[in-house]
Amino acid sequence: MVLVDEERNIELQQSSWKPPCKTKLKYKHELWEKPSICPFCDRPVEVVIDETHNGRNINIRLPRGAIVEPLFPKIKTHATKTPPDSSEETIDKQEILSWSRRYDEDHPWWNQEEKELGIKIRRTKKLTKNDLKRIVEWKFKTFPARKTRISKLISQNTEEEVAGISSKALGIDSDSDLFKMETLCRLEGVGPALASTILTFYNPADYGIFDIHVCREFFGETQIAPPTTATYLLVLEKLRLIAKQYGLQVRTVEKALFKKNLDE
Repeated sequence: MVLVDEERNIELQQSSWKPPCKTKLKYKHELWEKPSICPFCDRPVEVVIDETHNGRNINIRLPRGAIVEPLFPKIKTHATKTPPDSSEETIDKQEILSWSRRYDEDHPWWNQEEKELGIKIRRTKKLTKNDLKRIVEWKFKTFPARKTRISKLISQNTEEEVAGISSKALGIDSDSDLFKMETLCRLEGVGPALASTILTFYNPADYGIFDIHVCREFFGETQIAPPTTATYLLVLEKLRLIAKQYGLQVRTVEKALFKKNLDE
């Protein structure tokens, strides 16, 4: 029996490792692992997956005696360049506006749902459980298996938890993107991709959605950065630089890059 981690495209074999008896985590699924070379740092590692919190946690454990330094040289991609260089090579203002319009024309349901939820969230400065379910439907509409799995996790949150945590992330005068992301990720089933979607619906001028197609525009096809909050903040920094350069909303830039990568 084999489990594939869709986000990293890693095939994981069933693990013989078991959690300690006194662990504070409540394991809902068995662990899986595959001792190999990490696809991101080129180190010998055991890749371990569990589903104890926020849908899916990936823990990379260095085995005893592992070499910490990278074994192979990194492939140079857009990720190694400064944001201005990569942004200029990626897309210009007219292309951004053209691809953004094409997104709106080709995906009317996505566009309408985003507008409706955005207006509602900006007015209330918090989420209801139904709002969160609609955002899951929006984000993972084309990935039915992930949508089903994450929807089940989302349903474990109470109405009070969703309202309280979301209002803490959206309703405060904090400039810390990390704080907002980490706060939203306290909700069961919410990871970086979903948290970025909530922030984007709430404030499209300053945020864009974390998506693999946008990452490919920045990092290239051969070396995709891991889907973590740290990676999102790096992508967000690049999106904001382009948006500032052309006087556009961050969401407009991100939407254009998504559509460009999706269609080309």
